[in-house]
Amino acid sequence: MKKFKFRLQALLDMADQRERNLQHDLLRAEAIEANARRQLEDFIRMSADWEARVRENQRGNLASNRLREQLGALGGLHRRIRRQREVARDAGRECDKIRRELTEAARRRKSLERLRDRMQDDYRDECAAFQMKRTDDMNTTRAALRATGGADHASITGVPS
Repeated sequence: MKKFKFRLQALLDMADQRERNLQHDLLRAEAIEANARRQLEDFIRMSADWEARVRENQRGNLASNRLREQLGALGGLHRRIRRQREVARDAGRECDKIRRELTEAARRRKSLERLRDRMQDDYRDECAAFQMKRTDDMNTTRAALRATGGADHASITGVPS
């Protein structure tokens, strides 16, 4: 019999490649999200430092110009924090989207692998049945020859006895 060949192997290979590409995309997106969150934390820390400075300077005799500058810098930091939160949220959404795509790609690949395995099992069963039938036919022929005392073994099989 012919060797087993899965006719949908190219499709399985493409599904496997798609899944690997999505895994790489997810790693990149997670790195971007982690970086965005790290920057957000840095901005929040900087904001807390500036707020502490402003509170400390309000207790002392600080020129109003200096206090205004500090409050302006603090306001700018708060705007950056809001923007950075949006960036981190968008990066998180992108990660979630890629995770869903990856889950779907893995499901498709696994279903193709299950189909291939089932077809391979069917092929093995078919081969085993063919071998059994062939063995039965040969045994039946040999038994019939012995029982009838018919033609000699060499003339049927081509092998001298």
